Amino acid sequence: MEKNLMECRLYGIIDLGYVEEPDLARVAEQMIEGGVDLTQLRGKGKSLDELVGHAAKLHELTARSSTPLIVNDHAEIASRIPVEGVHVGQDDDSIEVARRKAGRSVLIGKSTHSLEQALAAQREGADYIGFGPIFATPTKPDYSRRSESADFLHRRNQHRQSTECDRRRGKARSDGFGFAQGAQHR
Repeated sequence: MEKNLMECRLYGIIDLGYVEEPDLARVAEQMIEGGVDLTQLRGKGKSLDELVGHAAKLHELTARSSTPLIVNDHAEIASRIPVEGVHVGQDDDSIEVARRKAGRSVLIGKSTHSLEQALAAQREGADYIGFGPIFATPTKPDYSRRSESADFLHRRNQHRQSTECDRRRGKARSDGFGFAQGAQHR
């Protein structure tokens, strides 16, 4: 599946901490029908074999709709199942190690929680970043950098508006903020 990452507008996460195994296919189908055009499988605390099995089932379903499937944390799943990508956190493998474990060209995304981490992920070669949380969540109840996250998003939005004006004027601009623009599935 060759899908431009920039075409994706709604990134849905199927978290096995909330979705029971018998409901996995139904939830994925409903997400796709509802407009999710990139799906991540997240299974903290699940074994690698369990995740491989879930990824195989989900990939059959997502491939029918050309919806990329991203697996969380375990790049080696991409060497066994033809998922389209891997997402790693700050405490997980580096982008380079994740690419090596995947054993083939896949999208690699990275979780970031500050401007510095976002820029580091860009330098590291991430195809995209996840940013946040903006608010505390059930999986991150003690998150304390909310104001930093909100400030970053405000600055990013200001930059995007400025970049769009420059594009209309025919000027090229790159100052380290355009990290997701033009990323392609490799």
